[in-house]
Amino acid sequence: MNLLKIVNFILAIILIGLAVTDLLIKSIELPTYIMPTFILVFVLLIGVDKIKSGNQIKIGKFYIAMAIIASVVSIKNLFEFLFS
Repeated sequence: MNLLKIVNFILAIILIGLAVTDLLIKSIELPTYIMPTFILVFVLLIGVDKIKSGNQIKIGKFYIAMAIIASVVSIKNLFEFLFS
């Protein structure tokens, strides 16, 4: 297993753990920009992994573009949260 797949697996476990904890056990008091940030990093790493594999380059570029657009939105929300 290469490093990208290990990091993706760890991020997936963290996201699933946070979601299950928030839904079933108790509400987690996290800022609203944390979960989308985790998800966009996860999508970015999936895109890099698909490009690196070589057989799904177009889909990988789509994932990276989607992560960049989502990061712009997340950064905008972060600045609104910090400076309002």
